[in-house]
Amino acid sequence: MSRMPRVNHIPFGPSVPIVPIGDFSKMRLSDDQWADAWRICGPSAAWNMSRKARSGPLELWQVIASAYLEGLHHGSASVMELQHQDQEAIHAE
Repeated sequence: MSRMPRVNHIPFGPSVPIVPIGDFSKMRLSDDQWADAWRICGPSAAWNMSRKARSGPLELWQVIASAYLEGLHHGSASVMELQHQDQEAIHAE
């Protein structure tokens, strides 16, 4: 039996490189935890799905990319804020 070739695209959006499945973290969340996560990111997803780009409505892959980039931005801002608080605590001593 021959192996199927590995596809380098998903059914929507531009082609993406194949990344080994082991490179991803596993999201082992309960249904309640997924619901809590959706309460946090759902409003942003709804806004991104309804907004219009210059060329028209955003495509699904653009909405997914927006959510990912927004998460990176917020995570980075949180880390920077914690580092700033640590520096203030050091200088206050």
